Amino acid sequence: MTIPKYVNHQGKVAVIVTNAPRTGWYTEHKIKQAVFDPDIVNSILMDDDSGVIEQIAIKKYGRENYTAANCLKVEWLAVNLDFTITRLWDQEIILVKKDYEWLRTDT
Repeated sequence: MTIPKYVNHQGKVAVIVTNAPRTGWYTEHKIKQAVFDPDIVNSILMDDDSGVIEQIAIKKYGRENYTAANCLKVEWLAVNLDFTITRLWDQEIILVKKDYEWLRTDT
């Protein structure tokens, strides 16, 4: 299944994360589609109220913890980039695979 994404005129993909400590978007609900959701991205870019963003998320993905809707930001990443979203020092961050040495469990 292909996840719909918001792509800007420079060909970069919008990724939604929080910009405040002690709160998480993906790290709270683990819904991949909500990380890329074009409607939520548009609401963030239009500076909509967090209640609007929460209602979009509830309608599309059901009742989860969307309290981070009041502190979301959009990060722009290249297409076909391997990354993950995690928490570090109580802050949600994006880790790009190419920027790190990954270990394997080969035998």
